[in-house]
Amino acid sequence: MAPVPAVSVIIATRNRAEMLKDAVTSVQAQSFQGWELIIVDDASTDQTKRVAQQAARDDVRIRYVRQEHRGGVSKARNAGINQAAGRYVAFLDDDDQYVPDKLAAQVVHLDRCPQVGFIYGQNEWVDRQGKSLGVQPQQGITTLRELVEHCAIPLQTVMVRRELLGQVGGFDERLSIGEDYDLWLRLARVTAFEFTPRVLVRYRVHGANTCNDSIKLYTQRGVVLQRVPVDTAKGVTWWFKRQRLAINEYRLARLYREQPNLGQAAAHFARAVGYDPLVGLRMAEPKPAGWQRLVVTLKPYAAAIALGLRSLRTSEKLGTFLIF
Repeated sequence: MAPVPAVSVIIATRNRAEMLKDAVTSVQAQSFQGWELIIVDDASTDQTKRVAQQAARDDVRIRYVRQEHRGGVSKARNAGINQAAGRYVAFLDDDDQYVPDKLAAQVVHLDRCPQVGFIYGQNEWVDRQGKSLGVQPQQGITTLRELVEHCAIPLQTVMVRRELLGQVGGFDERLSIGEDYDLWLRLARVTAFEFTPRVLVRYRVHGANTCNDSIKLYTQRGVVLQRVPVDTAKGVTWWFKRQRLAINEYRLARLYREQPNLGQAAAHFARAVGYDPLVGLRMAEPKPAGWQRLVVTLKPYAAAIALGLRSLRTSEKLGTFLIF
């Protein structure tokens, strides 16, 4: 009988057969060998099935699970979690690679610190040629309040105790963006978490993983932030939560204004000041002094009114054009 692995690594994949090979190889190259790898194929239509099945034939520690109908990355990761046997769970995207001591360092850390529920580290961003583009995050966060303020935990660098994933319910399959942020927030309410300032993953930057839908990102982030309950003991007060929601709405308003979608921009500026009347001042960089503080405070109010009126005029003109 094969020994029970300490770590279950989960790769959710779809239509990235060539990149998947490198991700799998990076797991096999780990200095810590007490792992299993679960590849969950989200209804790929390329050669992913062949690549994953071959990897499973060549290495008994690798398992291949296929979803015949596309369910999204959250459903795929949850399928992997449900199959996991390790006491710890780690995640790897199909286009990224672990550094050789990633698992070893994190297993030692969690074994030594039973009070810590999950840990994470840094990504080294690399281009198609493998050239380093920098390291993120530069600084870590370790409290629920900081996490509400900054979404700064790279999924690929996380290792978490498996029982905690069962406790909080895994990934929310209704979310298509921000599902990892939602999970970290739920975990942070029930356990301590820590940051290790070392590179754990080589994060490959290419066209397919560059988020060009910022509106969808901030819209989903607003949904996630709404769910966070007030927890005064952890620094998440009613007013702090409203400030963060206001900032998220303000950013959405700016994005809609750039499109330009004037009606949506006006609506989000109005929501921003509804959450926090001083959001304009909080968002101002550099911070103004004297009478300029009043000016920047009033800017989102003026923007909501002006953009709303412009949107109405545009709609009226369009209506007149359609009539005649």
